[in-house]
Amino acid sequence: MTSVADRIQKKWLLLGGFVLVVGVVVWSSQEQPVPQGGELEFTFTLVPPDAKGLACSNTDPIEGERCEFDSEGAPVKVEHPLRPYTTTSQEVVLLAGVFEDPAVAKWLQEADKKNDDARIVVHCGGTLLGHAPAVKVHWAPDAPFDVASDLRIGRVKNCRVTTWQP
Repeated sequence: MTSVADRIQKKWLLLGGFVLVVGVVVWSSQEQPVPQGGELEFTFTLVPPDAKGLACSNTDPIEGERCEFDSEGAPVKVEHPLRPYTTTSQEVVLLAGVFEDPAVAKWLQEADKKNDDARIVVHCGGTLLGHAPAVKVHWAPDAPFDVASDLRIGRVKNCRVTTWQP
């Protein structure tokens, strides 16, 4: 014969087991962090003026890539500069190679020909290069640089352009 205390203990054990199973399922379904050098996708929006407006400023290379400006705001010659982008999940990232990607370059050329300032969505494969503890960024050519912290840095490849639907 089981006592009331035994039944209560069994209910608590069942409840504890249930909570443990739910916790494991929730934890395992969360997106795991991508390690440095890992592949991931970056998705963000652009308008044509971003080609001249997005820039960062930093003294030294960051994870092997450079900003278009030094820490004093003077231009630095760099083939594929890091630029700040805001992903569709509202994360600011520094990416190299976006406007140099063939699909993005083609879109920009066509938009400039048509004088079209429509916003588009860009989906790029990429490599996570690391993190920048702090870097200065600006979002327009005449805007001041503001400090942004703890930004992921990536290099993109294989971008595709899609229509923006707010």
